[in-house]
Amino acid sequence: MRLAQKIRLSGKYGRMYYIVAGIINVACAVYILFWPMSTPMVLLVKLLSIPVMAYLLLTIATREKAYFFLNLGFSRSEYRFIPIAVDALAFVLLVILSISLSHVIIPA
Repeated sequence: MRLAQKIRLSGKYGRMYYIVAGIINVACAVYILFWPMSTPMVLLVKLLSIPVMAYLLLTIATREKAYFFLNLGFSRSEYRFIPIAVDALAFVLLVILSISLSHVIIPA
């Protein structure tokens, strides 16, 4: 199974994680867009939200889903790590975009 297929399947497993993490990412990006000096605080908030979201992801997930995905070729570490990695990558891209746009919207 290729990585792209695993990421697509993780969307079915971690749908609630992706939705809540996406809302947090967009809120952080908008905050950085209008207040670029708050970037360190937003990074800290995101770093603190990742373990909480990962805990919820692992406790809410049902065992049946876990066995289904493990039978498809996911290892347990991939099963847990792929949604977190995709969320972190999306957050980094949104922060870079927000910082770039904040210099256009709010000139120094």
